[in-house]
Amino acid sequence: MNIKHGPNTEQLVLELPHGQEDSVVEFDLGYSELNEKRIERMWFDLIFESPEMNQVTIRDITFCRYTRAEI
Repeated sequence: MNIKHGPNTEQLVLELPHGQEDSVVEFDLGYSELNEKRIERMWFDLIFESPEMNQVTIRDITFCRYTRAEI
């Protein structure tokens, strides 16, 4: 996931587990040091290693924003 905030671009990278038919990836921005008021753009890059002879099906992509509880 790429996040542009001000002049900077932050990259959060996660790798899908190998050998699983169904996989889920979740990005939690609460643990990043981003100022959400400065976020201008967000985009996702899907990178496939050795894509020959592989089949990828993307069934659902869900984007949601949950506020965190004040502690």
